[in-house]
Amino acid sequence: MKEIFLDALKDSVILIPFLFLTYLLLEALEAHVSEKMAKSVGTSRWFDPILGAVLGVVPECGFSAAASSLFSGGALTIGTLVAVFLATSDEMLPIFISENAPLPFIIKVLAVKVGFAAAVGLVLNIVFAKRNRAARQAEEERIEELCENSHCACTEHEGIVKPALIHTVEIVAFVLSVNLILNTIVAIGGGAVLESMAIGNPFLACVVMGLVGLVPNCAVSVAITELYLSGTLSAGAMLSGLLAGSGVGMLVLFRTNRHTKENLTILGVTYLAGILGGYIGGFLF
Repeated sequence: MKEIFLDALKDSVILIPFLFLTYLLLEALEAHVSEKMAKSVGTSRWFDPILGAVLGVVPECGFSAAASSLFSGGALTIGTLVAVFLATSDEMLPIFISENAPLPFIIKVLAVKVGFAAAVGLVLNIVFAKRNRAARQAEEERIEELCENSHCACTEHEGIVKPALIHTVEIVAFVLSVNLILNTIVAIGGGAVLESMAIGNPFLACVVMGLVGLVPNCAVSVAITELYLSGTLSAGAMLSGLLAGSGVGMLVLFRTNRHTKENLTILGVTYLAGILGGYIGGFLF
């Protein structure tokens, strides 16, 4: 039980610097961005999903959590957020390195994830262009929603540090509680269940691993990567799980963004993109 708690604590504490800096930025935007500046920020830059994909591939789930908070505050587009989610791999890279996976293979996996994530993000920004413009123009209002959702009464005191701390502690506590539950499930046999679901039809394996990847816990990426290295999973099924997985990013999104329909759309798009990426990856590896 102690190990379960320590693992959950580690996965949660690592988010603190990412979330704190993110909320500092959002509070600064709310306090200092004028209407004219807000409109200029509302002009979507076409390369944002590419940058999001590159940042997302860094082996830290903190980027996906920070991206979710920025999206909830209206500072990121749907395409950029999904690009971060698809590129995020949590512990995949450290596991590959520790297991001495061939360097060309590692580079190929990272390149496929970044390229696919960026492409999907760019397409989504075109599809949701109208929604993205509206969200950017209402950025201050969406940041205020974050405050109301956290009950931090940001407007009742001066400065940006205190509300940023309140937001950070509230989200980290929430993630910690969920991680404790998920780590307990994995500890009592979740790994064996994953393996049993992965064996069999390669086509179905991509669908199943996409669902598994959606579980908001860093341990999932470890399990998926280890299953591939052990020969249980195909490369395509592994990619489906790792593309659909966003670490705790999806969890933070549902906690910070009140627009449930928007959240479900992002969840569904991420899942379907993960499956598609897995099928494509099956032909590339």
